[in-house]
Order: sequence, then C-alpha cells, then structure tokens
Amino acid sequence: MLETIAKVPDMRNPDIAQHDKWLIVHAVGEGDNKYYGLGCWDTTGKGYGSAGKYNDMSSREYLQISMQGKNALMDPNWSQSNGHLCTFYAVPFYDWEGHQLGEVNAVVDATALCHTVANILSGKTLIHL
Repeated sequence: MLETIAKVPDMRNPDIAQHDKWLIVHAVGEGDNKYYGLGCWDTTGKGYGSAGKYNDMSSREYLQISMQGKNALMDPNWSQSNGHLCTFYAVPFYDWEGHQLGEVNAVVDATALCHTVANILSGKTLIHL
C-alpha cells in the first residue's frame, strides 16, 4: 500500500505542500482501525503523523531507514506514541527525476498478527503461544 501511495503523481510533485501530501496518505487509512497512524515526512523526518500536527520523528528507527532511501519493515514492538503493540512500515517517495522528497509510513496494529501466529499448526500439533 505504501509503495503505491509513494507513486501517486501528487506525492512525486515537489510543488505540492507536504501537508497536502499527508492528506492523501491519511485518507487511505481513515476509518480503518488496524492503522494507528499514517504519516508523511520530509527527508529529515519532519512532517505530519496521524493527528495532522507537524512533528519531528527523525529519531524513529523506521524513518531513519527510509530517510536513507530504503523500505522499512520493523518487527512488532510497543509504540512509544500510543503504547500498543504495533508494526512499523516506511517507504521513501521520489520526484520524477529520482530525488527523494520524503517518506510515507504506517503504524499498524500488530495484535491481529499475534493471534494468527498463535494458531499456526506445526506438524501435527497446534502451537498455543
């Protein structure tokens, strides 16, 4: 999903304001309770998160990875912001010439993944974690 958002023409247009790009990202997850947050950040990790307020999130590991032009997928961990078990994703986005403009990220509820993993059948025995 984030890779698709990163390729939307308005995301690739450097003349469109970052907050307007955040509105695109935010609209994707609006009303879907599996997302704790969707954000749009510049190449320094500053931008707009789920509440639509300008923040500096450059210390977040997933953004540090995407600020280097790489996709980030973090193992489930407890969120510093909301206290829930979450998985963190971030994907860089680029202008039409290939210059990185920023990153989009998603913070996803990881409890559904835990329930799925807890009911995996391994061999002939159901493993209950």
